[in-house]
Amino acid sequence: MFGFLLLIVDAGAVLLFGSILLIGLGMGLAMPGFTAGPTLLVDRDEQGGLAGLISATTGLTFVVAPTAATALYGVWPLLPVIIGAGIMAAITVFVFTHPRFRSQPSSGLRDSGSNS
Repeated sequence: MFGFLLLIVDAGAVLLFGSILLIGLGMGLAMPGFTAGPTLLVDRDEQGGLAGLISATTGLTFVVAPTAATALYGVWPLLPVIIGAGIMAAITVFVFTHPRFRSQPSSGLRDSGSNS
């Protein structure tokens, strides 16, 4: 979110590179959790379908985001960055307020190999 906010300010190359560094760092930290986290919530026989859904979602973002950003840029050059910062702010609020993210993990992982 802070990387997107820094992109709004036009203060030269150093700030631009810093904001891109923050965005890349955030994506690098978030993507492993986005891809691995849901696998802990489904059974073994659902893993393949989940992997397909995660791969499709990730691939779709690399198609939709640049297309939408280009259209928004035509309206106002700062609009895609402001909307990106808004989306990141909404996700941040969601993660910090949702009870599922705030609960402590159980003492052990559930046995995904059992057929309960």
